[in-house]
Amino acid sequence: MKKDDERFLDEEAKEEKKQAAAEEKEKKESEGGYSGEGIAIGLALGAAFGVLFDNLALGVGLGMAVGVMMGIVFAKKK
Repeated sequence: MKKDDERFLDEEAKEEKKQAAAEEKEKKESEGGYSGEGIAIGLALGAAFGVLFDNLALGVGLGMAVGVMMGIVFAKKK
């Protein structure tokens, strides 16, 4: 009888974890998706290309634009 109770508790814990993960995902999407992560990646890549091509302002600007687009794409996929 104890094993059945333990199994039930394990299943209940799994359900709670799934529900928490779903709430986390919903919260993330309602907060603006993944735009922050996209901007961070885009700025880093843009700065690198800006230094490489000796035009930092253009690289950062393009990196920001690409980062925002990446954030939107990531939000739609998930």
